[in-house]
Amino acid sequence: MAAVHLVLLVVEDDEKLARSMGRFLSQRGFVVRLVETEAGALEMLGEATPDAAILDVHLSDGSGLDVLEHLRQAGASIPAIVMTADDSLAVRQRAERLGVAAFLTKPVRPLELLRILQQALPPSPYPLPPAGGTG
Repeated sequence: MAAVHLVLLVVEDDEKLARSMGRFLSQRGFVVRLVETEAGALEMLGEATPDAAILDVHLSDGSGLDVLEHLRQAGASIPAIVMTADDSLAVRQRAERLGVAAFLTKPVRPLELLRILQQALPPSPYPLPPAGGTG
């Protein structure tokens, strides 16, 4: 049986952080689709719905929460993790209303992100890679 790779949409406008996160998650068996803008995320979502999304809130052209709202309006109930330096009550409340699996304040430790992602994804007959390592 062929391996099944879960697809993650990562929306992060910090290029260095996005590359680092993408590499970390790819090494653990995920297919990672990196985009830096809301427009890029919406374009990618027009092609396919990922298995999960990791979203920065403040983007150069909008918000990761707007991306999540688009997903929800389209009927997608995929797990979404918000990562942001903005820990304001308004942002947290909007994220909660949109049903995020987790709200993480940057900086985020990679292993913490992986653990939360693994908990948020539905049970699968295809085991996820272990969280092991350092981070």
